[in-house]
Amino acid sequence: MTGRKFLFVILTFVSQIPGSLADIVAADNARAAGDYETAISEYTSLAQAGNPVAQATLGYMLYVGEGVPQD
Repeated sequence: MTGRKFLFVILTFVSQIPGSLADIVAADNARAAGDYETAISEYTSLAQAGNPVAQATLGYMLYVGEGVPQD
């Protein structure tokens, strides 16, 4: 029975990966296309959900002024 519980937990976590990966790819594609408004919106949503790649990318974009007014 323990093996089944372990398998269930692993499959639950693995099933969440494709959705977040698709979201980060969409944000990356928007950024590459120069659609910074969409990219920042996507990265912000992902960052608030705890995605570390989105947090780092959004932080970098804000740091260098990519898609936001520079001051």
